[in-house]
Amino acid sequence: MTGGGEKHRLISGISHRRKIIIICLAVVIAAAAFAQMVLHPDRRASVKIVCTGAIQGNLNYVKGKSLGYDNISIAAGKSGDSGSDNVILADMGDCLGGSEVAEADGGADIVSIMNAAGYDAMVPGSLDFVYGTDSLKKLRSQSQFPFLAANIKDADDKSYFEDYKILNVKNVRIGVIGVTGALNLDDAAKDGLTVSDPSDTVSAVVSEISSKVDTVIVLAYVSDSDEISQIAAVDKVSAVITAAGDQASSDKTDKGTVIVSPQKYGASAGVISMNVSRDKVTADTKFIKASDVQESPGTSAVAAAVKTAAGDFEASEKEKTGYVSIAETGSAAETEEAAETESETVSETQSSGESSAAGSEAAVRYNVKETAIGDLTADAMLYAGSSSGVKAALIRDRDINGTLSTGQVSRGDVNALFDDDLYMVVCSMTGGELRTILEDSFKGYPKAKDFLQVSGLTYTYTSSTDIGSPLSAITIDLQTLEDGKTYTVALSSDLAGDYGYASKSSGLIKSMKSVAALVNDYIARNQSKKSSSSSQTEDGSGTQETEAARIKIK
Repeated sequence: MTGGGEKHRLISGISHRRKIIIICLAVVIAAAAFAQMVLHPDRRASVKIVCTGAIQGNLNYVKGKSLGYDNISIAAGKSGDSGSDNVILADMGDCLGGSEVAEADGGADIVSIMNAAGYDAMVPGSLDFVYGTDSLKKLRSQSQFPFLAANIKDADDKSYFEDYKILNVKNVRIGVIGVTGALNLDDAAKDGLTVSDPSDTVSAVVSEISSKVDTVIVLAYVSDSDEISQIAAVDKVSAVITAAGDQASSDKTDKGTVIVSPQKYGASAGVISMNVSRDKVTADTKFIKASDVQESPGTSAVAAAVKTAAGDFEASEKEKTGYVSIAETGSAAETEEAAETESETVSETQSSGESSAAGSEAAVRYNVKETAIGDLTADAMLYAGSSSGVKAALIRDRDINGTLSTGQVSRGDVNALFDDDLYMVVCSMTGGELRTILEDSFKGYPKAKDFLQVSGLTYTYTSSTDIGSPLSAITIDLQTLEDGKTYTVALSSDLAGDYGYASKSSGLIKSMKSVAALVNDYIARNQSKKSSSSSQTEDGSGTQETEAARIKIK
């Protein structure tokens, strides 16, 4: 009996100790679970990234063309007193310049609109650098969102803008990195800045922030497809958003990284729906198109900021730029005869403000003739690009909608001559490539719709030539053109686009302000100079006599 009692007590003792151990373990497990929940919550969230790019002053909704900033903010869920906390609104650059409207207040009004719209970040594009790096940094100081450009460093190897931004969306930490290929290397060097390789920069920044984020989005204003692929291959990168294009596009790599490009002018915004968990990220893309939405009510803070910007632009158009003396050759009848439109009618130029723009002069389409307003425009482009080594400037005659009358002109008078989004591009090309552009400008002669107005160039066109080039005696910068030599040339943006100068690899050097702004600036600098084909023209390094016509047609 005694032995049995001892055995019972032993079993009871073991059971009691086991209960204590079980209770302790349960407390530890509960504490660990509580700590995990509080200190290391489950990182799982659905995130929407809305991206825009190359809006270039298209502030308002225009069906089929532009969403307008108010609609963009609504689509992103950023309107109202409390915006959505799981939406990231990003811009791919080319928003602060590229048009008369965007440049009216030096980009400041656009920053105010983007502040109101709730943007979280942007990467600077080439049309944002048209004011210079210092001015762009001042615009950054006015913005409520970062300008991300991790690959631009100052002389002390410190970031000139910001490298990245980490956003916390329902306990999911999302790193947004920006890199840009928009800053011209020569311009960067002049300002004591360096520009590093975008993909190498992304790899370095991801390594730096890897422990702080669950996934990474890259805003890459980069035109090289191989570079974009390298960025998309970097570990933890789930989405790469690239510069806006003529059409919206999206793709997905083998590892599931989405590559998205919105459509320029705000014609569409990209929407990336991303599901993020601790060990997996999935993403899909769609686009919001200007053709699929209605005009916004116009009662938001964004609409108010847009109205202010429009008012500032209208006020700027009334400002007097300076005095011009236009000496067009030939009678009005001759001008009209040479200026037939595609529909065989003559359209008139609409002027604005206290206009001295000649609305009575024909808006040329097939004008195969050197004109004083064409010389003035090309001279302005040549002067603007002189600090970048530009030796010649070309613009299609049909891109100049009329002329100016001798006297004081306003900004509105000049603005009325050009499409709002026509800007200047500096390109590198061979003499042979330049010759081809000049030859093409006479296709269909005597109705050559691509006829060019030029500065820095002289040449003769012989219409009866059957063998060889119809152009002869071509000079550039007062020297004979050499087909194998490389030249720096200024082109209007549409002309540059048609000839493929879209990236550094194809000869693009930099983009500059709108043509209207450059002509206004030029007139303001040269009020006492006559604007005619027999005038003296500044080329940035002195004056160049142009006693004879630049273009002779036989």
